[in-house]
Amino acid sequence: MERRLVLSGITGSPIPEFVTPARNAFQYDVSSYFSSDNTPNFAASENALLLSELSTHFANPVQITSANDGTGRIFVVEESGAVKIVRLGEPGADVVAPEIVHVFPTATDSDAIIAWTTGEDTTGYVEYGTTTSLGSTSATDMTLSDYHRTTLPDLLPDTTYYLRVVATDAANNVTTSQLFSFATESVQVDGELLYNGIVLPEQWPPSITATQEHQVAPYLVSPPDVVNIDVGRQLFVDDFLIESTTLTRSPHRPQFYDSNPVVAPGDNFDFNHFAMVNSDGVWFDSDDGLFKMWYMGSQGNLLSYAYSNDGVNWIKPQLPNSVNFPNSNTVLGFGGTRNSTTVWMDPLAQDPNRKFQVFAYKSPQKLKVWYSPDGIDWTEDTATIPAFSDRSTMFYNPFREVWVSSLRSNRSLPAVGDRDAYSSRTRSYAESPDISGFADATSTFWTGPDVLDPVYYEPYGESPQLYNLDAVAYESVVVGLFTFWNPGQYYFNVEDPGPRINEINVGFSRDGFHWDRPTRSAGEEAFIPASNNPNTWNGYNTQSAGGGFLVNGDELWFYFSGRTAKKPHFGDMSTGLAKLRRDGFFSMDDSSQSVGTLTTRPVEFTGDRLFVNVDNPNGSLRVEVLDLNDNVIEPFSLANSIPVSADKTLIEMQWSGALDLSQLAGTPVKFRFHLDDGELYSFWVSDSTTGASDGYVAAGGPGFTGITDTVGDTGYTPSDDATNEQNERVVIPDPSVAAYVEASSFLDLTSEVNTGRGRGVQSIAFHPDFDQPGAEGEGKLYVFYTAAPTMGGDHDTVISEFTVSSSDPDAVDPDSERVLLRLNQTEVAATPSVSGDGYTIRETDRRRGGGLAFGPDDGFLYISTGGDPEDAQDLL
Repeated sequence: MERRLVLSGITGSPIPEFVTPARNAFQYDVSSYFSSDNTPNFAASENALLLSELSTHFANPVQITSANDGTGRIFVVEESGAVKIVRLGEPGADVVAPEIVHVFPTATDSDAIIAWTTGEDTTGYVEYGTTTSLGSTSATDMTLSDYHRTTLPDLLPDTTYYLRVVATDAANNVTTSQLFSFATESVQVDGELLYNGIVLPEQWPPSITATQEHQVAPYLVSPPDVVNIDVGRQLFVDDFLIESTTLTRSPHRPQFYDSNPVVAPGDNFDFNHFAMVNSDGVWFDSDDGLFKMWYMGSQGNLLSYAYSNDGVNWIKPQLPNSVNFPNSNTVLGFGGTRNSTTVWMDPLAQDPNRKFQVFAYKSPQKLKVWYSPDGIDWTEDTATIPAFSDRSTMFYNPFREVWVSSLRSNRSLPAVGDRDAYSSRTRSYAESPDISGFADATSTFWTGPDVLDPVYYEPYGESPQLYNLDAVAYESVVVGLFTFWNPGQYYFNVEDPGPRINEINVGFSRDGFHWDRPTRSAGEEAFIPASNNPNTWNGYNTQSAGGGFLVNGDELWFYFSGRTAKKPHFGDMSTGLAKLRRDGFFSMDDSSQSVGTLTTRPVEFTGDRLFVNVDNPNGSLRVEVLDLNDNVIEPFSLANSIPVSADKTLIEMQWSGALDLSQLAGTPVKFRFHLDDGELYSFWVSDSTTGASDGYVAAGGPGFTGITDTVGDTGYTPSDDATNEQNERVVIPDPSVAAYVEASSFLDLTSEVNTGRGRGVQSIAFHPDFDQPGAEGEGKLYVFYTAAPTMGGDHDTVISEFTVSSSDPDAVDPDSERVLLRLNQTEVAATPSVSGDGYTIRETDRRRGGGLAFGPDDGFLYISTGGDPEDAQDLL
């Protein structure tokens, strides 16, 4: 746990760039001095924390009036020459009132959200009214936190309101803020109705003044009366879906792949330190069954191409029609240097020649456009897109069927609270239903850093700037990857102190314009951090990929670049991979001794089956369905809810006495989840037994057939499996470069395999003597697959022996099949069976065994079958 010691009341002659008169406090990281239970972990004789480093940052000795770590522990400040010493005193009563740091009102024509931050964890409420006498009081937020947000409902339009915040810390010290005011908007004329029930204003995009004030999305201030949840998994990334809860929202960050980077410079193609995505693009092309990457390669002035079967091992093909360098993987040049580009794949493009599009910034102030049917051979478009500066990118918003330009723009941000005014990189926004329409599109200020974005904690860090914003539709939201630039004091001298680091954070939007970023962090707590270590591949500059991320089975895969040198230098530039649980940005957690609950706002749907993404193998999840008056709708009661105890990103919730939810389709209802010891990531209602969400799948992934999830668990492939359950043949080359790479199918079982719901080719094992001439097992391999049923039921499990063709050693003889074992399996529905104190779901139809392996000592072929969670795996 990071622990900060705040030294305040600094006076004297500080260096202006380090401590300004507006912020005369210094934060010192003292995490290493404390153990996990918050007690000091240094001996009593060493209870002086020497801050000798502090004195080096000031021109003259300074005075420090107080020190506090926010826990109520007393600190004593002593003089020792130019060195300040902070001694830990005995734990004592906290008598210091909490500080209310910022107050942020955001209003519509009928509601307002008041957000505020405090210097320590507090509870709090808001007093408000149309006069300075106030008169109304919000509900008290009893959660101890340094950030709070409450809604003021049923306000008058076009009216000035006054408010003040009352905050109470854990020691019952109370602070009341000064008076603030805000004005509600005039009654809005309705515009476009979105998929989720949000209604956009008639003026769109909205006109916003550049600010570093914290802004709350209007749809969180005044959510729809009923939220339509037909599109996608419903993620708990904000409070849009939540009416009330006792659960705690927890952020999660991707874990770096152990063998990063996955694409690096240093070979014959990328010989000048460049092999990085600078947006560019990483996509899964379901037409070819391949991961595809476009990146800044070669000498840093070209677009290079690589492909992969598994997303980890990448091939840089030799293309005879390559750009600049024959037989390399460079596919597009830009007539000089290049900055960021965006490669966008549109598998539904009406013109197949425009399946791939490139948007590249070129002076003067425009994005040029190229298109391609295969991502290799490109044609320049006549259309261009206005842009202000480099590092401008593009994305397609399928929810509204518009292209969006994310334009870098430098703006002056007025001072807010203790953060001074400064000039910052921000983003401007423009949209058009087609690429040619941007010439007439109006750009507006979109987003930038605000006062909740922390200054990087290394000394000489300055206020952050928004360096880039890539976005993509995922399930029911737009996910934004916000690259923040943390500048240092001197930009051009790498030896001067200061971070000069780019790091990636994450935000979410439900209307495609307004963002909610629940967590703000830098350093190790960033969503995808830089290491701040020159001896690592991702030392100082991380950048996201166009397309955002891919869905690979149970995981989201984020490709990003890193550099070994601080800006403005480059060093070696590579591309790495980080993995996150599917839907795993945030979870709603219960870790208490009692069962936690979460009640949704009123929702409506047309599907008939409720699915969840949950991690609670040692707990229980049940759900009841309520009407708008919170009455239980039978038979969907808590008593009838079949508890789920599992760690699954897709599992169905069921009730005894009800086949499905079809009787509730089209009726506004509420779901109330009861979670005991676990994490709930998302829920959704599907019209398919597969759990297909009909939500968007970002940059695609194995098993999907388009830009939305229409396959559910039939396309589920655990991302760490070497075998794709849905692939009936082993394919090596990218068909786009088939003319340049000789490869063919080794074994094709397309006509034999029965697919769907976890079925397909399960496993392949080669005889230990496969490559031994004259041996009994020469050329023999064994395949575990599912086939059409021969005796009714769901499918047959088949284990067969095959032999390599005598005329072609690179292909299996299709007539050589010898069936060793054939098992008829009947699909078992998920039905309740009373067991002990509750119900258990049997899922024999979800994950069948598929293991083949030769014993290392006895040479026997071992076969695992089964998959019922109660029976585990049967071994033959």
